[in-house]
Order: sequence, then structure tokens, then C-alpha cells
Amino acid sequence: MKKLRLAIILFIVVSLAVFFSLTEGVDHYVSEHFLLNNLDDVNKVDIVETFSNLFSTSGTIIIVAIASAILLFLNKRKEALVLILTMIITALINLLIKEIYLRPRPFYRLVEEIGYSYPSGHSNAVSSFISMIYFMVKNNYTKRASRITLFLGSLLAFSIALSRILLGVHYFSDIVGGLLSGYIVSILIYKLSYKTFPRLA
Repeated sequence: MKKLRLAIILFIVVSLAVFFSLTEGVDHYVSEHFLLNNLDDVNKVDIVETFSNLFSTSGTIIIVAIASAILLFLNKRKEALVLILTMIITALINLLIKEIYLRPRPFYRLVEEIGYSYPSGHSNAVSSFISMIYFMVKNNYTKRASRITLFLGSLLAFSIALSRILLGVHYFSDIVGGLLSGYIVSILIYKLSYKTFPRLA
């Protein structure tokens, strides 16, 4: 519960800071130093964009479908259902927050994106997905397996988040908000499913 409370507090702080435009200095500083605007090789931008799109809407659907199929193959139907519901709820909440904030994306970006900026949908999706997978592995397999999942999952999540800044489609505060909100949603759903589906714990 301590980690959940901390995540909620941090998300509230970041969200309030974005709402009152207190993150502009940090956001612009990070964007200026990490944006891939000095690359003369378009292929490098394409590579980053392709990697980033692993957790676009279509990419997330494919990844969740594959993960759910694996869970079903392992005879873990309840886990597969919880994963699917988690990702659907995560996406809906992210869209709701975007509509509340209506934050424009960075003006100078290397690829075109539609929709609002806060919070980052890609960061939100990968955080929620990795968090739920980690919870399931942690409570069904060995500590070694859960540690490997946490390490690789964290690496993927932060890489996806960083790619959104590199492409100039999100501010630093967008990805922080996305990572935090995805984690919060997944852990809340997991704790709820703990009472409904004891097998998950």
C-alpha cells in the first residue's frame, strides 16, 4: 500500500503542476536536450518511431492479444480476463484525463500525432501492462522470475517513455504522468481482483 499511496501522491503533484503550468521550465529543458532534432538520418527517427509504436493503440491491442493467448494456453483464463480489463480501463481513464486537461502537444515534433498531450498514452499503456504482468508473475512464479520481469519490464517502460520525448510528441511531465497513472490503475485493479479471484494472489 505504501507504493500505491506514493504513486497517487506523485501523480496528484505532477497533475497539479501541469495544470498550473509549473512544469514548463523542466519540460522545455528536457525536450531541447533530448529531441532528435540534430539527426540528419531520417532512418534513425523511423527506428525510434517504430519502437515507440509498440504501445500505440494498435500495438497495444496486438501485444495484449498475444499475452492473453499465452495466459489462456497456460490455463490462466481469469488472469487473461483481468489483463484485458486492465488495459481497457487504463485507456479509458487516460482519454478522460486528456479531455480534462486538453494540453496541446509540443509545437516542434518529428512525427505527427493526434490528440492531447497529458498524460502520455504510450507511457500509460506500457506502464499498466508491465505492472500487471509483473504482479501476476510475482504471485505465480519464483522470485527470480519476478525480478527478471521487473528489470526487463522497467527497461521497456522507460524506453518507450523516453522515445516519446525523443520524437518530440510529449513533454517530460506527460510521460511521468502516464507512467504513474498506468501503475496506479493496474495495482488498483489487481488488488480488487485479489478479492474476486484468489488465484491471482
